Amino acid sequence: MKSQSNSTSPDHQPRPWIDLLVSIVIPSVILMKFSGDEHLGSVNALILGLAFPLGWGLFELIRYQKKNFIALLGLINDHGQALARISHSAPTTFADQAW
Repeated sequence: MKSQSNSTSPDHQPRPWIDLLVSIVIPSVILMKFSGDEHLGSVNALILGLAFPLGWGLFELIRYQKKNFIALLGLINDHGQALARISHSAPTTFADQAW
């Protein structure tokens, strides 16, 4: 009699190129190209950009019970890009403010 392995969890095959594309490349393009006021705006671009690595990481966690380090790296990267963009657009000194 053969013993069955855990059939509820499908086998997880590493897909580093898909991980990089979904977690870093697509969100970076969204934040760089579509965060202007004429497109999505900074807040909507940030939400959409963070949705990709967050959704991919949650998918892999639920589906395969594996934590995805690249998705976490994508969240940190996209958050950092958004903060850098916001800090460059905001006035930095009292003299820079438009009165």
